[in-house]
Amino acid sequence: MRKNSQQIREMLNAHGIKVTPQRIAVYAALEELGHASAEQITAKVHDTFPTVTVGTIYNVLECFSTKGVISKLNTSDNKMYFDVNIHDHHHLLCEETGEILDFGDRELTELVRAYYASHRMAGTDGFEVTDIRVQVIGNFRHNRSNHNRTTKIPTE
Repeated sequence: MRKNSQQIREMLNAHGIKVTPQRIAVYAALEELGHASAEQITAKVHDTFPTVTVGTIYNVLECFSTKGVISKLNTSDNKMYFDVNIHDHHHLLCEETGEILDFGDRELTELVRAYYASHRMAGTDGFEVTDIRVQVIGNFRHNRSNHNRTTKIPTE
């Protein structure tokens, strides 16, 4: 469920971020677009604020990411996407369509965590796992042309 402007204001304040109309627009655009690149977000924000620069958008996204409001997703084709879902989850990436879907699976996360703990490699002493993000890359067997790029699989 999307947040209204007041909820976005409250969320930004709670994270210690100064509230501006442009920051609200960036968050709202990302929420509407789902997993989106800075360029996609810029195009959406320009609908409301045509004078906002790409640099401003990047700065806002970096601020949001640093403060834990959004997360970054670097795909296998080396493109950076942003995600408003900050809860533990993984991603399914369709190579044919570019579609990115959220995939929540605590069992997979714990399996990877346990595997790492029991299979330490030389030179990794002192390395502490803080997050586990799995990207499963593949293609759908059926035509999903009527699906939005950011259709989401329910997360736990």
